[in-house]
Amino acid sequence: MCRTGPAAAHAAAALAQWLTALRRRSRLSHRRMSVLLAEHGRSVTHTTLWRAEQGTGLPRWPTVEAFVTVCGGDVRHAARLWTAAARGRCRPGCHTPHRAPVRRPLPLVTEPAHLLQAMRGARTTAGEPTLRAMADRHAVADSAVSHLPRSTLHDILSGRRMPTLAQLRRFLQACDTPPADFPAWEAAWRRVTSPSARPR
Repeated sequence: MCRTGPAAAHAAAALAQWLTALRRRSRLSHRRMSVLLAEHGRSVTHTTLWRAEQGTGLPRWPTVEAFVTVCGGDVRHAARLWTAAARGRCRPGCHTPHRAPVRRPLPLVTEPAHLLQAMRGARTTAGEPTLRAMADRHAVADSAVSHLPRSTLHDILSGRRMPTLAQLRRFLQACDTPPADFPAWEAAWRRVTSPSARPR
């Protein structure tokens, strides 16, 4: 049976307390937060936002990101708190099959390996579409050519090449990633590909 260790429980409580303080500073109700998010194309119920503050479980990262964004908080700080809580959700030696590996939140993506992990996670979330199906989403009309060929997808997902920004956008579209999430992905791509991020 999967159990949460004391350190993870403490980290989850710290995240919940920080979210509560952030919302109170913003003077927003959970219902108002839900409405504001909906206006920007993000569907998060007020009940889900309320639960994120309770500390009884770890909310999904997209919920935390939406919560912090609408309240004007520091998303990178939130990502660090969430990651600390997520890392210890199982005690050492736990092999509960339904648990997915912890994925690094986009604000903490700073290396090519991080971006690759995030892209693989996006594909998993989309139900593991085949490379052919993803390529077909971007097929040129009346031809067998694709703007995102299977060979390119294979090279990107195997870590052999870094996607261009255009390829990343097409990949996300093929994974049915909400358009509202694209800016965070693009910011992560720019961090990874900036000259300062390259090893010296």
